[in-house]
Amino acid sequence: MRPLNLLIAFCLVFPLSVSLADDQLRPVTHEEVWLMKRLGSPVISPDGTRAVVSVTEPAYEDDGTVSDLWLIELDGSRAPQRLTTTPGGESGAAWSPDGTRLAFSAARNDGEPAQIFILPMDGPGEAEQITAMSTGAANPVWSPDGSLIAFESTVYPGAVDDAANVAEHKAREERGINVSRYEIFPIRQWDRWRDELQTRLFIQSPRAGAEAKDLMVESELVSSPGFSGVPALSGDSLHAVWTPDGNALVISATDNLHESALPAVSYHLYRVPAGCGLITALTTSRTTELVGDVGSKVRNVFIGEVGGVRRHSAVTATQAYALEVVLVTFTVGRQLLGRLVLAKTGQLRECPALTATVGAVAGRAGGVFFFTRSNVAGGVGQHRSREGTTGGKSNE
Repeated sequence: MRPLNLLIAFCLVFPLSVSLADDQLRPVTHEEVWLMKRLGSPVISPDGTRAVVSVTEPAYEDDGTVSDLWLIELDGSRAPQRLTTTPGGESGAAWSPDGTRLAFSAARNDGEPAQIFILPMDGPGEAEQITAMSTGAANPVWSPDGSLIAFESTVYPGAVDDAANVAEHKAREERGINVSRYEIFPIRQWDRWRDELQTRLFIQSPRAGAEAKDLMVESELVSSPGFSGVPALSGDSLHAVWTPDGNALVISATDNLHESALPAVSYHLYRVPAGCGLITALTTSRTTELVGDVGSKVRNVFIGEVGGVRRHSAVTATQAYALEVVLVTFTVGRQLLGRLVLAKTGQLRECPALTATVGAVAGRAGGVFFFTRSNVAGGVGQHRSREGTTGGKSNE
């Protein structure tokens, strides 16, 4: 997909507020800026022909703002189509692997938490709510075969099921205490006071009435006092990604957030089995590993596999290796910053690090995951190829 095609498609839906035919330039008004439509990140369909994008239409009235999902044909063959028309906005749109369904999170009723909905994309139909979590559900991720959906929910520590969450919430309301008592650290994140709720990973079949399974309940990871997902403005997220075989998910989390007053907080990769089994740390060094669309300075690029971690730094544009490889390029505008060389077979080669500031690499290629690591000390240094131990950990 060419970025120009996507830009043209956006322009077809969202024309400029000021006509290009104006004979004279004039100052932009507050109304034009305030009422300008805001676009979310486009989510491309598996076949690359369509994109779903969240569009927010602001208003001066408190209840006048509208946020909906729109469907765009990337070749411009059809006018953009509004997919949702509900008062509340949608988030976390995700295509099913076959492109026939779209999952997203939305709160359809005032005062109720967001839930996961599935909208058919191969014909007419209404979005169906598939989750009924008292603590809400967000960030849906389809399994490779489309038979399961993983999602996040913020639950009470120690709660083993949703009934326990309901009981704990009711007990706290009945106590009627309007005082915050903190036995955690830190107590504040950005513009909000933190609470005791934990972000955990669930899976269930993509149909209404299916039972949701907590993959992290009573695990050693969530029982640690410093457990947390990767911080965001409104909370935290585990940035879950399915393994290609659909047997597990890889998440980003920390177990030492409570120590953040002194040492740096380290976020690591964990393998969470979709069936039975223990959560396993894939990385354990005092650096940070993130899976997902996060911007950072790329110090090293790592390739993680279930059962071990392989290490490889970014390759400069002037270097080439006689390997059977997949090239992933880093660019800003038209400037080529470097390439990541991923060996399909054989050993990874040692090469210098790419230090330019670019967006983090995230995604999958075959049986591997791309993720970035930032050194605690901030130095780049000399990097070498390294394969993790068979126990699923890489110590440095």
